[in-house]
Amino acid sequence: MDLRSADGARVRLRPVGYQLPDATGGYDANWLIIGGTVDLANGRTWTFTDPALLTWEARELGDWLAEAAHGRVEVVTDDQAAALPDDDASHDAAAIFIEPNLAFSVAGYAGTAPHGVDGTVSLRVHMAYESAPDWAEDIIVELTCPREMVLRAAQDWNAQLAAFPRKVP
Repeated sequence: MDLRSADGARVRLRPVGYQLPDATGGYDANWLIIGGTVDLANGRTWTFTDPALLTWEARELGDWLAEAAHGRVEVVTDDQAAALPDDDASHDAAAIFIEPNLAFSVAGYAGTAPHGVDGTVSLRVHMAYESAPDWAEDIIVELTCPREMVLRAAQDWNAQLAAFPRKVP
């Protein structure tokens, strides 16, 4: 997944592998290590590699991104966004996961087609703990992207996940 904003901010995420590749079922078998590279508009960058998503959560993220690209995810206010990813009760519209390292929310939409892929979507990528830079406990990266880019990122993400099916006993 590669999301780039016109201001230079960029978030790249990819599934690296299973945390416990020999495990055969349950939660332990389904933790995915996620690799991330983040570039802020001000030039600061960092990378992380951490077990941050379960296999089914990763698939939910791909679906959520596609829905956001089509304008079908509710906008999360700045106040609600400030509580993410730790406060999973703060808003049903955000993509929130068991580990509070990553979360996604929509800050707004622009364009003429509310449920098409014309225009832009402003996404927030919330990163905390192991996914945050070493100089911050948590950080929100806002990216205003063409909706088509977000849809392509969702498709690319889902294609990468094909190598990591859900393991069931």
